[in-house]
Amino acid sequence: MLQNPKLALLDEPDSGVDVESIEILARTMETLRSRGTSLILVTHTGAITEKLSKIDKVHILMNGQIAYSGSPDVVLPVVFKFGFRKGLEVLMGGM
Repeated sequence: MLQNPKLALLDEPDSGVDVESIEILARTMETLRSRGTSLILVTHTGAITEKLSKIDKVHILMNGQIAYSGSPDVVLPVVFKFGFRKGLEVLMGGM
């Protein structure tokens, strides 16, 4: 953060972290973004996404490949309701 990166890859920063720390992480990510840093966030639970003010795009990865991309307003509610595998089926019109 001190070097003002143009791009930051955050691989599961919310893994094993308590609720208060997730909020601190989210604020730190927001600070980076406000300084012009682009963020790529990898998360398995999605919990941290509820604390972020702006997410441009969501990608669902399956077997090492992007299986679906879309708006967070569309993708995240489906994934939170059905999980990744079933959510992907729903998003792709399989339900």
